[in-house]
Amino acid sequence: QGGGKKMCRLACYLGMPIQLADLVTKPKRSILTQSYDARERQPHTVEHLVMSNLNGDGFGVGWYSNSSEDQKPCVFTSILPAWNNNNLARLAEKVYSPLIFAHVRAAYPGMPVSEQNCHPFAYGKYMFMHNGNVGDFLKVRRILLGDMSEEVYNSCQSFHSDSAVCFAVFLNQLKDFETEYSAIELAQKMDETMEVILDACREAKCEESSLLNFVLSDGKTVIATKHSSSGCSPSLYMSAGTGFAPFNPQSEEDFHVIRSSYRTKFALVASEPITASNSAWTKVPENTMLIMSREKDGDINVAFSPILMKEFIHKVDTKVPVTRTESFQVLEFISAGLDLSARPADEPSKMRSLLGKIRNEPDDVLTGHKGPIVSLALDGDVMYSGGADGLIGVWDMDAFSEKFREFFKGHNGPVMGIAVMGDYLLSIGDNLVKFFDKASFELIEEKTIELVQSGPLMTLCAAEGCIAFGGQDCALRAVKYTSKEESCKSRKAHSSFINSMLILDDFICTGGADTMVKLWNFDTMEQKAVFRGHKGPVVALSNSSDGCLLFSGSRDNTVRVWDMEELCCRDTISGHSNDVIGLEYIKSNDTKEFLCSVSLDQTCRFWDLQSYSCVQLIKLSMIPTSSLLYDGNLYIGSYTGEIAEWQLDFLQDSDDDESSPQSPRLSASGGFNKYFDSYVSSPRATKNRDSELVRWLKEYIAIPSISGSKEYKESCFQAAKFTSRLLEKCGAVTRMIKPEGKNPVVLARFERDPAAPTITFYGHYDVQPANEETWKYNPFEVHTVDGYFYGRGTTDNKGPILAFIFAVKELIDKYGGINKLPMNIALLIEGEEENGSGGFKDTLINNAHWFQNTKLIVISNTLWIGKDRPCITYGMRGMITLSVEVSGPDKDLHSGNEGGALNEPMTDLVRILSSLIDSSNKVLIPGFYEGVDFEEVSKRTAMFESLKDSIDMSKYAKSLGMDSVSDCSFAELLSKKWLMPTLSIVEVRTGESAAPDSHHAFGPTRFSVIPHKVKGQISIRFVAKQDPNKLVHAVKEHIKSTFVKLNSSNKLKVSVHNIGDAWEGDESHNLYGCARCALKNLWGVAPLYTYEGGTMPVTSTLEKILNAPALLLPLGQSTDNPHLANERIRSVNLIQGKNVFSSLVEEVSKSVA
Repeated sequence: QGGGKKMCRLACYLGMPIQLADLVTKPKRSILTQSYDARERQPHTVEHLVMSNLNGDGFGVGWYSNSSEDQKPCVFTSILPAWNNNNLARLAEKVYSPLIFAHVRAAYPGMPVSEQNCHPFAYGKYMFMHNGNVGDFLKVRRILLGDMSEEVYNSCQSFHSDSAVCFAVFLNQLKDFETEYSAIELAQKMDETMEVILDACREAKCEESSLLNFVLSDGKTVIATKHSSSGCSPSLYMSAGTGFAPFNPQSEEDFHVIRSSYRTKFALVASEPITASNSAWTKVPENTMLIMSREKDGDINVAFSPILMKEFIHKVDTKVPVTRTESFQVLEFISAGLDLSARPADEPSKMRSLLGKIRNEPDDVLTGHKGPIVSLALDGDVMYSGGADGLIGVWDMDAFSEKFREFFKGHNGPVMGIAVMGDYLLSIGDNLVKFFDKASFELIEEKTIELVQSGPLMTLCAAEGCIAFGGQDCALRAVKYTSKEESCKSRKAHSSFINSMLILDDFICTGGADTMVKLWNFDTMEQKAVFRGHKGPVVALSNSSDGCLLFSGSRDNTVRVWDMEELCCRDTISGHSNDVIGLEYIKSNDTKEFLCSVSLDQTCRFWDLQSYSCVQLIKLSMIPTSSLLYDGNLYIGSYTGEIAEWQLDFLQDSDDDESSPQSPRLSASGGFNKYFDSYVSSPRATKNRDSELVRWLKEYIAIPSISGSKEYKESCFQAAKFTSRLLEKCGAVTRMIKPEGKNPVVLARFERDPAAPTITFYGHYDVQPANEETWKYNPFEVHTVDGYFYGRGTTDNKGPILAFIFAVKELIDKYGGINKLPMNIALLIEGEEENGSGGFKDTLINNAHWFQNTKLIVISNTLWIGKDRPCITYGMRGMITLSVEVSGPDKDLHSGNEGGALNEPMTDLVRILSSLIDSSNKVLIPGFYEGVDFEEVSKRTAMFESLKDSIDMSKYAKSLGMDSVSDCSFAELLSKKWLMPTLSIVEVRTGESAAPDSHHAFGPTRFSVIPHKVKGQISIRFVAKQDPNKLVHAVKEHIKSTFVKLNSSNKLKVSVHNIGDAWEGDESHNLYGCARCALKNLWGVAPLYTYEGGTMPVTSTLEKILNAPALLLPLGQSTDNPHLANERIRSVNLIQGKNVFSSLVEEVSKSVA
């Protein structure tokens, strides 16, 4: 093509395989759309360029196979308009490729329109396309062709096309077509190609300018150039990110580029942006070469290199000290880094070995984001999290509190960086810097900084009165705010993307994907230092508190320590097997210095900065994305949207403390005593003691002490032993008593004086089974999520037991010994509560002297009515369990043969059961409500109106899996649950009672079977003033009289299986006032007085035998799910519960003194 008379459109994709249609046809501004609606044409004197924007003179697409064995590209071209080619549309839906070229052509008058002239051109493993022209091509064509080898000359696809000839010139620079050239060598060959073309133009004395926007690939590397001999090149843009997909899958046209981390999974080059939004696109500077190459794990590295032609070198901005040598040096580092890879997680490090400890489970997990946590920032005791979901999370970091405060919308895409400056919260996303009011989180629109044609921002930092940010366009920008003005400065800082940034006094430190760390003067933007040595992109930066050390983490798996006074590398820390994505400097007790490094190998290592040895290792169960240090805790954001919290206990450990943070199993020889000894050796700070409580909870929960199964008999014994040994090590006199055929009962006493009053705590270490499939986590491993400890027994009842024991330990420390306690303290911990408390009563009677002078019995085995206000439970209903059995024939009968010939047992049972209760849940048994004080019920129902804000009725119904509950007020609902007797039909069985599971094994023909025997199970709850024996008599009489009326030949049997006493406390008792005072002091609000609809017979048993009032003091919330899947207790409830117990002992001691 001659005369410089064309302006084509092109696009290239390199990355993970995509569908050809994702580049060519689907996006709103795809290359197909640009073929008839090109928008970014440079002003030109060529007549046809200002008359039309159509590119209808042919098109082409080329792609490489996914197979490494097939290195040659495939090309499809046509002279038909791209927007009207059905073959292209069909082909685009079926081809998947990691490297795609697309081109639409605009020819000038007289230029042949033929497929030979359509791009891309291909030869061997190389593919090439061009947007622009060679000035006065007809004058220079012979010069260019004259120097070609025979093979290259014959390979030239068209002598009419300046683009085809330019490709031949490139091929002529190669030694042969089989040699594997590195990215550096390909860039050099392209440089030589452009020199040859421009030399030929000078030789021919061409007057027209040459526009050399070339794109070349060998299937691995892509070289793209933007160059004009006149300084006015055709437009060229690039974009890169972690994902390329439609905003809405239902509207596939609206594609967008996603950038949610420092990693680059793909890169795009196009004549103009191919997506609806331009914010992800960077305008390539004039006379620039883009070098896109694959690096570690198949990620893409994009380097921006200046083109320094002989004729152009005097026009280059000499203020920018970037040279071709430096760009090639970048590629050399990257090439060296290609040998590095992520080692398997179980492969030990071949570099520095671990000398310290290993931890596996976080202390808490914060949830809420719906995608990766891209950024974290801290402002005092408030943490901010930026998510790939565009939300900014606000978290209160006070220990053991519910940390989540709120989410608010930050950006339409990922929030790549967050920082705090004065009263402002800043965030970056896409090409925007946003300012939010820290108090209201309202966007301050007038302060928003929007960059044009820069591409997405990737890193942000702030200090007092100044901010700095950078990203895809390799430019560093700094803004300084004063009372009078704001000044903004920018400059190109790296040859590739800027991934990380720090403000160090008057300097800005930047880490780039070009492997370099650079130091800049904030005011002048002059480069003060360059730190070289990494062999992969620099991802993370941190510095020591005195500013003498700078730390950089890289994709080369290493951490480098830089001396900021000597400006040299002091050491390289190796040990990780994948990218180092986070660094946190730690100074402990103003003496020891540590560096925390977080890596994609899913470990976090802590390095002693004196010896550079690893003193602790954390194994992560998630893929980390960001990190932050606060008050001795490490927070790690993850790819799944969780933030894991790790308490850095080793910072407080003594040098000679060799105990493992993970307590050994009870079977470990000697380990159990050693760990107990280390715990009780000396008083600790409150926070440390709370951490110990959590640690012991994890050990306690790990023992599956299920009392209802013989399979777990040994586990129950180990749980009893665990409880006894812990109490013993805390200073108690203990005894384990094992009733015949039952699990042990643990007795313990902290005795100040035999004659002193005693407070007795009752609890149980046994738990319910955990067979539900809806458990989110292993029920016998504590998982901490959003401030809740999940696990079987956390709230019922191991958590409260440990809270009381730790309360006693803190009282011992506070008063200076057991003999100085304010009163005696006794504990009674059984192991059969979930299985009927067999053997408990006899054990209590026979050992009542352990609990002499008991003034108050404390039980913590109930729940709050809601989630926010503490409660005192002062009443529980009793329980009667009975069964109704109807039997007839000696064997089951066939319904087809015998149906209708006899009174069927099932029919009789259904009639009996239907006579017990009506459709409004009213029990129809005469005398069932005898003993109920309806006047008292009415009074208390009116009082319950004050609790209406504690439960949302719709949420309550939803928690039951129902659309709504019975049509009544909240107070009436509580009255029915707490104050009124109820009857529930809980099960119907068929077959022999000796085979309890027989009714589940019907077989395929069960619909034809008439059972010869059926049994209905009934649960009755009664209130404290009712006589259970009279109630049983009334129920039996009603059932018998109903059966008689049936005039049936079948037989009836009514059996009572168990009667559990009801209990009611005296809320006016002075000791209840002690509990009220303790709760109000700790929670800041007066407790609610509530009933419990369930039954706990041991309460009345304890009161009768010990001759003392019982106090039911729940720790857990109504949503704790005892006996259900996902049982849990909130961390703040557990810790505050410990404090309440401690305060209660002190208050009671004053009251009974």
